[in-house]
Amino acid sequence: SFQAIFTMVFFRDHLFASLGEGIGRIDPKTGKTTKRLSGHGNYVRQIVGVEDSDGGYLWSCGQDGQVIQWSNDEKKQTNKVFDDIGHKSTVNCMAVLGDHLYTGGGDWKVCKTQISTSSGFSEEQKHQAPVSCLFTYQQKIITCSIDCQIREWSNNLECTRTLEGHEKSIQCAFITSNGQLFTGAGDGSIKQWDLNSDGVMKPPEFKAAEDGAVPVSFSAQDGVELAVMDEGMQQERNPLGD
Repeated sequence: SFQAIFTMVFFRDHLFASLGEGIGRIDPKTGKTTKRLSGHGNYVRQIVGVEDSDGGYLWSCGQDGQVIQWSNDEKKQTNKVFDDIGHKSTVNCMAVLGDHLYTGGGDWKVCKTQISTSSGFSEEQKHQAPVSCLFTYQQKIITCSIDCQIREWSNNLECTRTLEGHEKSIQCAFITSNGQLFTGAGDGSIKQWDLNSDGVMKPPEFKAAEDGAVPVSFSAQDGVELAVMDEGMQQERNPLGD
């Protein structure tokens, strides 16, 4: 049966894609699903691959309000479930920084949870609408929201800067390793922000689609930014320069 794919990530030589309440591990050479990961109680909203000294872990968050750190053990599958992280609804996005898990939710909250204890949350802050995207950059937390705002937080979730410029809700975003943030909004516009400076939009603003097409996701390959539109339209731009 047909299942909408909300999120994908390439990690440890495999493509992982959301399949309803589960995650499919896909062999990129054959295109076949070699394994299905089950554990969420509702749709998976984001999948993240986090590298570390142990080889890294696959993480996911979903509409069930949970975050799962997936086991690397093919036989035992001893997954670590985080279900007491301060959210009352969907967890839309997440990131890991050190021993802390940062999450953004449909309840407008941005929460911080200590991974080693796996229960309870230490801090929470709010946007004025659901949080759509969350990233880490240079020990800081970057969030985007349906409230049209971008916020920069310290690792203790103290808001250090608010960036404004979009007129419609921010639906998706992507951040490069050198601090260039691209945000796509509900009116089809994309803005570029330099997080190393005062955060103002780098001119020019550019439209990624015709009127009525809304950016729904970002991906990156070989330094080229690709905005995928809901009407199938695409436009490429190099985030590292002209």
